[in-house]
Amino acid sequence: MAVPTNIEELAHDVRNAIYGSQVREAIASSMEATADVADWARQVAQDIVDGKFDEGLLATEIENKLTQLEQDYAPTLTALETEITDARGSYDDLASRLLDITSNVNDKVGQTEYNQFKDDTNAELAEKAQQIDLENTNNSVSSLKIQKADTSYVDNKVSQVQSGVRGTFSTLTELESVYPSGDTGNYVVSSDGHIYNWNGSDWIDTGIQYQSTGLADGSVTKEKTDFFIRTRNLFNKATASIDTILDSSNGNTGYHVSHDTSDFIEIEPSTAYVKNVRGHVAWYDVDKNFISFVNQDTAEAGVSLTSPSNAYFVRFTINKSVPPNSIEIAQWELGTNTTDYQPFRRLKSDLVRLSTESYEDKSVTIDKVDFVKLSRNLFNKNTVTSDAYPDPSFNGTLVSNTNHDASDYIAIQPNTTYVKNVEGHVAFYDENKVFISGINQSTAQADVSFTSPEGAYYVRFSIRKSAGYSIETTQFEVGATPTDYVPFGKILDEDKVILPYSGIDNNKIIDVYNKRKHQGKIMNMLGDSITYHFPLSFIKDVLGLTEIRDYGVSGTTLSSNGTDGMVDRYDSMDDGDIIHVMGGTNDFGQEVPLGTFESTDPTNFRGALRTLIEGLVTKYPDKIIVFSTLPPRYHTNQDATNGYNASNQHPREFAEATREICQEYAIPVIDIFANAGWSKNNRDVYIPDGVHPSSEGYKKIANLIISKLNEL
Repeated sequence: MAVPTNIEELAHDVRNAIYGSQVREAIASSMEATADVADWARQVAQDIVDGKFDEGLLATEIENKLTQLEQDYAPTLTALETEITDARGSYDDLASRLLDITSNVNDKVGQTEYNQFKDDTNAELAEKAQQIDLENTNNSVSSLKIQKADTSYVDNKVSQVQSGVRGTFSTLTELESVYPSGDTGNYVVSSDGHIYNWNGSDWIDTGIQYQSTGLADGSVTKEKTDFFIRTRNLFNKATASIDTILDSSNGNTGYHVSHDTSDFIEIEPSTAYVKNVRGHVAWYDVDKNFISFVNQDTAEAGVSLTSPSNAYFVRFTINKSVPPNSIEIAQWELGTNTTDYQPFRRLKSDLVRLSTESYEDKSVTIDKVDFVKLSRNLFNKNTVTSDAYPDPSFNGTLVSNTNHDASDYIAIQPNTTYVKNVEGHVAFYDENKVFISGINQSTAQADVSFTSPEGAYYVRFSIRKSAGYSIETTQFEVGATPTDYVPFGKILDEDKVILPYSGIDNNKIIDVYNKRKHQGKIMNMLGDSITYHFPLSFIKDVLGLTEIRDYGVSGTTLSSNGTDGMVDRYDSMDDGDIIHVMGGTNDFGQEVPLGTFESTDPTNFRGALRTLIEGLVTKYPDKIIVFSTLPPRYHTNQDATNGYNASNQHPREFAEATREICQEYAIPVIDIFANAGWSKNNRDVYIPDGVHPSSEGYKKIANLIISKLNEL
């Protein structure tokens, strides 16, 4: 006969119950069900006595049932015996193990918690002992029940330890300093997240990980909650006051349609700052009390200002009536010279990680994927002049000498401390590389720092080979103390990238980066004033070029004028690996005829394009030749004619002619006219005079050129 269904269900409850109350209920129910079965058996026995059962059939039935019970329960009892043995472990019985657990928990909790724990445990043991004495229950099931109840009990007690924490400290040292003689209760150390308690002589790590490590008093600092780092631009356009101006008498703001005013910007006293826009300046003390005022006639764009000795805040205005002044391009920074615009701040990547889904389409720009920066070693061994040194006493020119090797010009900042790890002469130069002064090698010893003079933007130095120094280990860096040698070049910018695997070789990544397709090449740029004023260093650095030669001449056309048209002077360019041509602006401005598609006359625009392309292909048959269309132009004197000149020509026609003629010769085209991103509506930002790009406009063009060249 199979076990009754209700008995099976109750037995299952006993095996799987977790809490003591559940176990007791399950056992009680099983006892009641067992009693019912026993009552049934008693009735059967009575029937036998009364002669109502066939004894032969009953004997056979009993034999069959006993056999069936043995088959049904033997595996289960064997499994239960195994489970009980595993639960008991190395102990003689479960009670011994439970007592040992009690002892261990006593080591991990404070005395107060332990006393309560001990009382609860003794009561629980007494109750379990009574249950064990119930002979009419299955002994194996009872043993299993006790083991399960004790596991739950210990878990509950550990939870009590965690919830009974009295305080949190950043480090164990801090905990020991506050309570050198101990304390009752438990404390969390947030450096490892563990619970500690006093054992009478020392603070002991219980090994228990607290469910939440908590925050110690004073542990939440500004740096830990600031997910942004400042760029060199200290001006935050998001907090600017629109249509306001500073009062020269008290530094307060008032309404003015031509100005916008910055918020208070934290600064240092007696320090040089510079801004790239015209506008008034007001200085304030540490409590933001007004100190003094600088009129915009003095505080011109690009003019450095030194903060007063008691100034800790500054506000300045942006004169919107003077293009291209705008809060969109305004920059306030440390130093005496303006630099390229940067946004106010950006995410600190080691604190904030965004998933792939967090980025919108087209939101990843060049600056976001430029994961490298220059190493601290500013000396490039690949550009040295062998057997020479810069003259430190007269004019800074190179002097032939086999005992020295000379560095190339290295860009530096004035009034800044530098150090090198080799002995050799030093020469300083201004921004035009004109010699200023020098230091003799007897003073410019290895590991001895020196300060660049006022107006110095370049330096050259020698490596004295005769004294055992070598260009292979030379390092020149900012600071007063030399650091361990690192190679010159690019390294990963840890502010911008987090490597997913610690085993990645940084040097291999940089090696791949430095082996860009145009690394070490020379580029010639042929053009007009837009090319002449181009910030070429940006393209040079991003592409890894050795040199960019500027063949831009202001006012010149692409077509021939008999003297300096691009088609007239291209042949005088030196050899190069990449040839870039951008023209058409002055052809439009001077109303040069467009010409027919088939024309070869260099005095019209299409004919000049054909002549120039064929000449360049002949001069540079195996080099990269690429043309750019003219940038969009929106001169105010053409607003009334919708951009047409007096000959009814439009700039787009010159762009179209460039595209179609270049296509005829399979010459790549960078379509700046169609993709520069500016129009009449925002020309003040990108082309303030309607023709020539601002720094922001040049960045747009440069990115288009870089993007195209990376495809070739």
